[in-house]
Amino acid sequence: KPPSYVPRRDFVSFVDKHRVQQPMEALQQHHSHDADAMAATYRRQILPLFAPCLSAWFEHSFGAEPAAWLEARSVFARSAAAWAAVGHVVGLGDRHADNILMDTSTGEQVHVDFDCLFDRGTRLKRPEVVPFRLTPHIVEALGVSGVDGLFRTALETTFHVLRANRELLLNVLEPFLRDPTVGWARLGKAQRGDDDNNNENNNNSRKRHFLGGRRSSERDDPHKTLSVINERLSGIYNLPVKPPPRAARDAPRSATDLLPLSVAGQVERLIKEATSELNLCRMYIGWMPWL
Repeated sequence: KPPSYVPRRDFVSFVDKHRVQQPMEALQQHHSHDADAMAATYRRQILPLFAPCLSAWFEHSFGAEPAAWLEARSVFARSAAAWAAVGHVVGLGDRHADNILMDTSTGEQVHVDFDCLFDRGTRLKRPEVVPFRLTPHIVEALGVSGVDGLFRTALETTFHVLRANRELLLNVLEPFLRDPTVGWARLGKAQRGDDDNNNENNNNSRKRHFLGGRRSSERDDPHKTLSVINERLSGIYNLPVKPPPRAARDAPRSATDLLPLSVAGQVERLIKEATSELNLCRMYIGWMPWL
């Protein structure tokens, strides 16, 4: 990759996955039937270990010139919103910190590794329950307005553009879905077992577990996948994941909605789901939801 692009994880050098792995696994197992208790423990034990600090990098890198600092922050917000909107529509998962790069010369966010498309992340061993990555460090880097400033405006603008070009997008995606050379059974890197050791038997077993004993629905029925994408372009929240167990009644729910929302309503729902601690605390450790 170009030398000016580095994984976003590198900006938080003190992060050590193993430092938090044991308490994170413990709270997910102990509170597996009570999302409210899991979120409370996550908020109390995990989040204080990693105080958001990405804004400090912007100040260090661009702070000498106020105009350059503002432009870099704006580029970051707009690029994060564009990737969030497009990624949600096409079901892009596996958005852990190693798959999100930062252009150190402009502040632009760039994603890599697109082998977890069309909601495959929702069928992993520990399903991904957020529509896109909008974690505390990203929100903090957006400035005092947080998600309610340029990020929200750019997200709404991107969805307007996507909806206006619905037919073009669906026509481009259809041959890609039908391509017999594309392997849909690959697992997301962040959830591949440490003991896999490239063993073919283990790999086949994991594939069967991932696919639930059947072939990938994208390969069996491209029309179904296109229908899901079309619904998202209509404002329907249809991420196929279970809602948090025993969650508070007024908490964001990761459940299918049948009512199409306006662009503003869709953006509001997506932001709530992406930032909800009830969802983030259930993500797999390799995704590093505390970043």
